[in-house]
Amino acid sequence: MDEIIPRSLLWNKAGKSGFLLGIMTIAFMLASSLSGTLLGGAESFGSRMLGNFLGILLWVAKIVSCILLMRYFLKRLVAEYPAADNAHTLKYGIRIALFSSLIVVAYNIADVLLIHPDMYADSIRQMMEQFSSMMDSNTLEMMEKMTGRMPVYVFFVLFLYNFVWGWILSIILSRNIPSRDPFSR
Repeated sequence: MDEIIPRSLLWNKAGKSGFLLGIMTIAFMLASSLSGTLLGGAESFGSRMLGNFLGILLWVAKIVSCILLMRYFLKRLVAEYPAADNAHTLKYGIRIALFSSLIVVAYNIADVLLIHPDMYADSIRQMMEQFSSMMDSNTLEMMEKMTGRMPVYVFFVLFLYNFVWGWILSIILSRNIPSRDPFSR
């Protein structure tokens, strides 16, 4: 790999591409949050349906945009380095997934700790109140301890989710980027 694409250059390109992919993901997360906030106070059935439909539409748009952007980055690597093969695009895609996961997780941690800390605390408190009749005192005490560690759990779970999703996407896309010629051998 070092002969075709210098390792430091590959990490640099993956960092920039991962940053762009992460920013795009955050933009869709913000749009979804904003649409939920704007339509969240609506009491009518039609407004709630519109909010749900808009949320699903934004989620689908985010998934499709992530796939297309990752595909674009992998194809751009092959266009710049024609000797790159499927293994190179796979490694590049995994590095992009790593960097974009870190960007998305950094935003989410900022959201949990700084931007909307009360919203998350209220959600956990409501859940504990709802299920308190089914839990004994030890379980309730453990849930209260978990509340303080929630940002750590959010970090690791979200990082793993995003990285594994990007890894699987890299595996799928890199199989055909660059296109394989069955008659070349």
